[in-house]
Amino acid sequence: QRARPLNTMSVRQRSVLRIYALLPLACALLSTGCSLTGPCENSQAVRIPSPDERFAAWVFIRGCGATTADSVQVSVLPGSSDPPREAGNTFIIEQTPTVIAEWLAPGQLLVSYQPTGRVFKQEAQVGEVAVSYRAQ
Repeated sequence: QRARPLNTMSVRQRSVLRIYALLPLACALLSTGCSLTGPCENSQAVRIPSPDERFAAWVFIRGCGATTADSVQVSVLPGSSDPPREAGNTFIIEQTPTVIAEWLAPGQLLVSYQPTGRVFKQEAQVGEVAVSYRAQ
């Protein structure tokens, strides 16, 4: 079968061709971990160990470039963990003046925050840790 000129291809054939043309770009972005907004970085990380030191709550600021606002995030990790490099696994809120994480008991974390921004993540359970929230 002979190849048809582009202007005689059906709309469906052209759409499929576009998808195949963009596929290498999508694969390259995914495999290198790149994003269109640039790399994200965590800063000002504060570690709050649980009473039994099995876990640690990390409160930190995450920035992902000039086109996105920083956010305050919380991660619950094993007690001996280094500061997180990834996004928070427990709580994420737009930049706000105050986020406080405190252990009520081993396995029970309270996150208090000023509700001045949008909340993007608010997990009630992270592994063995139950998490409760209080907007101040």
